[in-house]
Amino acid sequence: MMRNLETPLTNIEQEAYTRIQQLAKYTDGELSPTDALAAICAAGNTHPDEILERLILKGYLYRVDNTIRLT
Repeated sequence: MMRNLETPLTNIEQEAYTRIQQLAKYTDGELSPTDALAAICAAGNTHPDEILERLILKGYLYRVDNTIRLT
């Protein structure tokens, strides 16, 4: 999936994505959904499931089996 340039990230999504990117540096770019949600929570978000889904729908992340990867 390609990033959708017509739907840029909100500030909340950008902060969550930045946290996920930082964590992914230590995991070869692959995260468990639990780790991705924890990174989103660390960014101060109270609805991490929604933020994760939006990042996937906008093409910044993708899910394969039980793994979250950055595009």
